[in-house]
This record gives sequence, C-alpha cells and structure tokens, in this order.
Amino acid sequence: MRPACMCGQLMALMDTMNAAHELDWNLWLVLHALLEHGSVTEAARKLSRTQSAVSHSLAILRRHFQDPLLVRVGARLEQTPRAKALVEPVKTLMRAATDALTPPPEFAPATLQRTFRIFMSDYAQVVLLPSLLKRLSTEAPRVTIDVHFRSDAPTAILNDLANAKYDLSIGPMNDAPAGLVRQRLYSDRNVCVLRRRHPALRRFTARRFAELPHVLVSARGLARDFVDDALDKKKLTRHIALRVPHFATVPHFIAETDAVAVVPERIAAAWRHASHVEFVEAPIPLPPFSMAQLFPQLLRNDPAHAWLRRLIQETARG
Repeated sequence: MRPACMCGQLMALMDTMNAAHELDWNLWLVLHALLEHGSVTEAARKLSRTQSAVSHSLAILRRHFQDPLLVRVGARLEQTPRAKALVEPVKTLMRAATDALTPPPEFAPATLQRTFRIFMSDYAQVVLLPSLLKRLSTEAPRVTIDVHFRSDAPTAILNDLANAKYDLSIGPMNDAPAGLVRQRLYSDRNVCVLRRRHPALRRFTARRFAELPHVLVSARGLARDFVDDALDKKKLTRHIALRVPHFATVPHFIAETDAVAVVPERIAAAWRHASHVEFVEAPIPLPPFSMAQLFPQLLRNDPAHAWLRRLIQETARG
C-alpha cells in the first residue's frame, strides 16, 4: 500500500473514532449499509427501513462529514474519495461493536485452561484439596490451583483479594468486607487430639485437660486463643509446650508424646486414618466455627469463577 493511501486511511480512522462519540448509532448502521451496497434501496432493505428514512439519514451524514459521500453516476451511487477512506474504519467499528455485543460462548469446564490463585490454610488444604483435585481431574483437567498461604494480618490479605489479585480465600470467616462476597461452606467443631491409649483418655476432665502439655497451632504466632478463653471461665490455665504455624506437623508430635492439641474435627478425622492419634470431645465448651469462601465482587459473574465456587461448595459439603 502506498504511504499516501495508508496516511489517508489512518486519518479516516481517527476521524471515525472522533465521530463515533457524536453520531447516533443508527446513523453508523446506515453509513455502513450505504458504503457496502452503494444503494439507498439496498441499504433500506438490509436495515428493514423505508427509503425515505435512509435518505434522511444520508442527508445528516453528509452534513456531519461535510462531504456528499455518495454521488449518483448513472443508475448507481458512487463513493467519493472521502467515503472510500471511511470504508475500512467503519467496518472496523462494526466488527468491534459486534464482538462486544455478542454473548460469550457457552462455558465448558472440560476445555478451560486457567490458573486460580487461592488463599488457603493448611487445614483447608488437608480437608478440601484431595477431593477438589479429584473432581478437577475429571471435569477440568487443564485447570491449575495455585495455593497461597500467608501469615499476614487479615487486612492485607483481604485488600489483595478485593483488588482481584487472588481469586478466593477459604477460611473461618464470618464477615465480608466491602468489595468481597462471602459464601458459607460448612460448619466444624473443635476436638481434642491425643495419642492412642493415652492415660488421660480414661478420665478426661477439664482439669486433666488443662494439666497436659499443649500444642498450639497459630499461623501468626499468637500466645493464646479461644481455648485459653474457655479455660479462664473454669479458673484454669494451661501450659503451651509447643507453638507451630501449621497443622501438618501436629499429629507427629502428638503420637510421640503426652501432649494434647485442639484442632477442627475434620482434620482430626483425616489424621486418625494415617497417624497413631485419637480425637475426643473437649471436656470444656469450645465454640464451633464456619468455613467460608471469600471472593472479589469483581469476579462474581465470571462463568469460570462461578463454576469453581460451586465445585468447592459441593466438595466441602460432600
């Protein structure tokens, strides 16, 4: 293409973009039909309008572009140089509008290729991930779950989540701050885990529970938790023999010592099958908790994201 021609089309495209803000969309449709067919009659037929309506629109377009655009030569309307320069920019505008207004193809998990970034504690990883990955392997084998675990203050994590830097956060959360949506997954209760045949199991009282060495799981390194609050009501205290940031190592310590740990029942049940530990009901009232998934409001209507949320809900309740 000659440089002069390229320059002319570039200028026409810029003019078209500027004019797009000024002209009614119906006028763009008429212009596109006229440039394509070179006939008021054919343009009217394509647009299902009267010839007089199309002629009226052409008059408006001529005033706007300050050019005849189409000139009668014999029985046909011929394009002026200005009109010829508008052909490709107008086609581009029409294609862009069509693409923007066309509904996306129906969502199909089997062909989805996407990585989902999820905040998840090691508790949630043990309880949810095995079943979730089993479902993904058959329903969406090309999906990747990128799990993140951070001990930051919750506010920092929630800010990143609200800005859609991550897809989900799964944990014991009761509220949804601005910009986030909460979906409840399930409820769990806290139980006591001890080694098998632990002598305390014969008479597991509140005082005996408090006297045992305790393993405390705290991702943020807190010195106490809800167990200490419950013991306070009984005028009892406990000794924290070990504080760890993750649940993963707890059954190994419990199986080899006389220590006790308070953990969610679902993870305790998973340990019982693989470790030499037992879990029993706590001898003091301990609060239950709800697991939920938080996600950005920005992603609420994303088909793939909505599908993953449903899958996680089904996995959690199964």
